[in-house]
Amino acid sequence: QGILNFGTSENKLCFDLLQERLTRPGMNYVESHLLQYSDTVGITSFREAIASFLTAYGKAATPVSPEQIIVMNGCCSIFASLSTVLCDPGDGCLIPTPYYGSINTHIGLYGEIQPIHVPLFSEVTDGEVHPFQLTVEKLETAIQRAMEQV
Repeated sequence: QGILNFGTSENKLCFDLLQERLTRPGMNYVESHLLQYSDTVGITSFREAIASFLTAYGKAATPVSPEQIIVMNGCCSIFASLSTVLCDPGDGCLIPTPYYGSINTHIGLYGEIQPIHVPLFSEVTDGEVHPFQLTVEKLETAIQRAMEQV
């Protein structure tokens, strides 16, 4: 149970860690297999590391297998793929706002999915703990609003 936020296209919170890692000696070395097309679901060693991370830090009830992981090159690719596979043309997709606007293009272009915006606000209101909080009530209100427009 929970919500996955696919709306963030750039994470600046860990840039200091990445910068330190990428400036270490030997970072210019590239293994030859990385210079060719990789498996379409992602490099095996990377998927193994993700599975291990999700199992340990995500406290998975059962170990996550690398075969359960597909690596894509950004949130728009993920939305395009998911909308094509999971939805029928004309279906709707709940998207909390604000969000990365190119998602509309990708879900509409490939899956012909209609975005259903779920407004989130910077002001904390009744029943909320922090700004931009996504609640079941906000999701249900957006669904109801979309159903009334059909």
